[in-house]
Amino acid sequence: MAEKLTDEQRELIHKLAKKTVDIRMSVPAVLFLEMHKPLSFVGSQLMVFFSPIVNTVFNRREYDMFAEIIEHRDNVEYLLVQIERYEDDFQTAERARKKAEREKRKDGKKGIKKYFSHRLW
Repeated sequence: MAEKLTDEQRELIHKLAKKTVDIRMSVPAVLFLEMHKPLSFVGSQLMVFFSPIVNTVFNRREYDMFAEIIEHRDNVEYLLVQIERYEDDFQTAERARKKAEREKRKDGKKGIKKYFSHRLW
């Protein structure tokens, strides 16, 4: 599992995972993280270089904390698991929403057919 994360660090990982799913970037994020997991320490050091850009998602304190978190491969794996969990939740909710829409349209079509068939014949 993850390297002895504090509650605050876990909360930060959950925030990032949820944001990743919310903006529909789960697949690219998982692909990127899986490919670069062996380089997580180097990646955390590169984050210092990219901090001005990434500050749009994190405040400075969260950003520094995240750079420290991903130095450990186990924590990258934990982030991946959280992204996949939020993505599964999103997909389940999306399927339920689409099913409800189909049922609603199906019921609406029955009403229209009934109305017109009665009037036309």
